[in-house]
Amino acid sequence: MRKNILLLAAALYSLLACAYDFQIDDLCYTITNPATNEVEVSMYVDNSPRRKSYHALVNLQLDAVVEDYDGVRYKVTSIGERAFYDCDYLSTVHMPNSIKRIGKAAFLGCDTLLQVNIPDGVVAIGTGAFSNCRNISRLIIPNSVKDIGDKLFYGCAMLTEVILPKDMKRIGEHMFEGCLRLPEVQIPASVERVCRGAFASCFSLKAMDLPDKIDIVDDRVFESCFSLAEVTIPEGVTSIGDQAFYQCVSLREIRLPKKVRKIGNKAFASCLNLQSMALPIGVDTIGYGAFSYCQELREVTLPGTMHSIGNAIFYRCSSLDNVVIPEGIDSIGSSWFGYCTQLKSVYIPERITSIGYGAFAHCHALEELDIPSGVTKIYGKAFLDCQSLQYVVLPYGVTYLGEHAFCWCKSLGTITIPSGVTDIRKTTFCGCYKLTDVLFHDAVRTIDEGAFAWCGSLQMVELPSGLDSLGNEVFGHCENLGFIRYEGSRLDWAKVIRVATWADGCTAKHVMCRDGKVKVTVAVDQPKPDPVVVDYQQSVEEQQTEGADGPTESVVEPSAEPTEGA
Repeated sequence: MRKNILLLAAALYSLLACAYDFQIDDLCYTITNPATNEVEVSMYVDNSPRRKSYHALVNLQLDAVVEDYDGVRYKVTSIGERAFYDCDYLSTVHMPNSIKRIGKAAFLGCDTLLQVNIPDGVVAIGTGAFSNCRNISRLIIPNSVKDIGDKLFYGCAMLTEVILPKDMKRIGEHMFEGCLRLPEVQIPASVERVCRGAFASCFSLKAMDLPDKIDIVDDRVFESCFSLAEVTIPEGVTSIGDQAFYQCVSLREIRLPKKVRKIGNKAFASCLNLQSMALPIGVDTIGYGAFSYCQELREVTLPGTMHSIGNAIFYRCSSLDNVVIPEGIDSIGSSWFGYCTQLKSVYIPERITSIGYGAFAHCHALEELDIPSGVTKIYGKAFLDCQSLQYVVLPYGVTYLGEHAFCWCKSLGTITIPSGVTDIRKTTFCGCYKLTDVLFHDAVRTIDEGAFAWCGSLQMVELPSGLDSLGNEVFGHCENLGFIRYEGSRLDWAKVIRVATWADGCTAKHVMCRDGKVKVTVAVDQPKPDPVVVDYQQSVEEQQTEGADGPTESVVEPSAEPTEGA
């Protein structure tokens, strides 16, 4: 067994030895151009044959010219990929003027690195060359550098100053992400693209002037830049990427150029101090949750050119009080105004045909709403917990009311069920304490669990003759409900499928049928179901699908916030 381990160790060391051409002291070199006698520094090793060891290297002084075992002189022109990866004690690096290229991850994870000189003449620096060099504070990239990889300074937490080459064209992906103490960066005017996540989590970055040649603000560019208060976006920009300014909590206002046509998912989400936003005429698409959790946002102007707005656009914008929905929109998405607790007025255009899941849930200040005549579907929790909503007219064309659609609308006084609605779903009007009048059309076939439970002001209801079933506690805890009328005969009533507890808590003792009264009981004993309970404080994700019989709903576990596709 011991012999096998020794053989394996020897084989691994042999492979390691083959990774370079010659070694001088603790530095290994690989010939890159035999014709011109050029080499790269491939890696640092100690003199042990057992493993690579980086711990002894503190100050690195690279020579411009080295000699191999045969006395052949070579010019050192590059530092290889991962050459000094994880050199835990490396403090300073001095490179000769002969260096032209620095490879990928060349100094990745050198936690104690404080000082590096990059000589004039270097033309390329690979991806992640200085990533996670957590203690480096200042770096100058010479103007000779033309090619810079992604993640160059990723995780350089102590970096406070960097000078970029004047002719560079691109700020790479995640180039400065996690540079926690970087207060500013002067981006050269030559830059044409600032890539995804370039400045994400730069907690100390206070201001940014993006160069004029940029035409998009890429995804996550300034995500979690907590100190960012001023941003200048050039006039040529046409698109704001997903989460571009997500969690920029110091941003109070921002001006978007006239050419902007698209705002991505969560582009300004959780900008807690953003107070106003004027969207330019021409914007036609706003992504999911674009302004969600903007708690100080009071005023937004949505241009009439818009045709697409994602779900949860203003979710938890608790200071928003007035919104005009553009005429080009044909549906109100899920959770659009969820938890907009100060929202008092919303204009809904006539072409709207559906109101999405939780669209106005927890809008406590909303007192009345004109629902356009073209609306046919109102999905689950659309108006859940709209405590001030006193008056709403459901259009005649409505064919679908989702579960909990008007649940806990405590001020709602009257409701007329449209003729196209055949099913009143679970807890649709539960907790409407001031509801006094409900008018059912003959088309209603089923009234599900808790549909009118806890409607304490309801004194009388008239049930349609076409009714097929009544669920658990349909009128549960309606303590003032003393009169229930059924438009069919007693024989018809006997055919209605009823859960034993359908009228639990009502004062009515009989159902008045067309030809006489019937006790509020059922002929066959049934086990008593669990009582109806609705936690109206939770935000629950609902998946909507179109089936053969129309929309169906599946309620799943609560999530921290609504998700796209809910």
